[in-house]
Amino acid sequence: MLEALAAISLAGNVLQFIEFLAELVSKSSEIRRHGNTVTDEEIETTTSDLIRMGKKLEHLETVEPTAATAITEEEHVRTTLSSAHK
Repeated sequence: MLEALAAISLAGNVLQFIEFLAELVSKSSEIRRHGNTVTDEEIETTTSDLIRMGKKLEHLETVEPTAATAITEEEHVRTTLSSAHK
């Protein structure tokens, strides 16, 4: 029974490694063709989002400088940035 689970685990690891290699090859090809994997539009969008969020943070600090507000806004910024890069 334990050997069967070990075999299944090994097969899963092999599949993950193959998926990783496929992604690596895909990104490498994209870099070779375009010189990078990020478009100018993505950079501009991220930059404008960061500037906008920075201004919101500055405004929150001047209006209501509480730790709870800063933490809530920080969590919002982190969530927005992580979803923007997916």
